[in-house]
Amino acid sequence: MSTEQRDAMIERLAKSIEARGLEAPAILFLEANRPFSFLGSQFFLLSEPLLRILGKGQLAADWAEALEDRNTVERIIRRLETKPYG
Repeated sequence: MSTEQRDAMIERLAKSIEARGLEAPAILFLEANRPFSFLGSQFFLLSEPLLRILGKGQLAADWAEALEDRNTVERIIRRLETKPYG
């Protein structure tokens, strides 16, 4: 997965969180669970067959790959802490 694709996924997630006004709880959750990001990637791999039935299999595979990199959680947190203006 390229850096641009990962950044686009993070941006979509951040916009979804911001639309609901859940930035603070999301940051708290991510900070508390940062050491478990690899386990999160494994969860997405395990749930991929079920999500494929629902038409979201590729999304699960993409997030599994993204969360294998421990820096992804840090990038999500940084994005949520800095709201884009414009």
